[in-house]
Amino acid sequence: MAVGRRDPWHPRRTYRTGSAFVKLFDGLALAMIKARLVREAGPYVLLAIHWRVQSDYKRNPQAITLREFCAATGYARSTVQLALAELEQRGIIKVRRGNGRSAASVYEIVHQSRWTAPE
Repeated sequence: MAVGRRDPWHPRRTYRTGSAFVKLFDGLALAMIKARLVREAGPYVLLAIHWRVQSDYKRNPQAITLREFCAATGYARSTVQLALAELEQRGIIKVRRGNGRSAASVYEIVHQSRWTAPE
């Protein structure tokens, strides 16, 4: 990690209280409940993407490697890949693929009003 750069998997600190926070908006939380994802890891992978986006002060889509997903969620690589495929197929996330074996893909959560219903 570069000197002076905050680890994106650790909470930010507020200026007033020093307490850690990442905000999960009501609409997203309710949409996650209603989504009825098939893959067990789906909600956790979605929360990992949300965490990384919210941890960036500009809220830009974030590049995340499969290794980072596995470390953050505790799931195996194949399980994370299946969860990502379901999230992408349902229109819950947009993915810009990395070029190459070790290049990270960039993930963005689509607004919940555009998610497709389960079949």
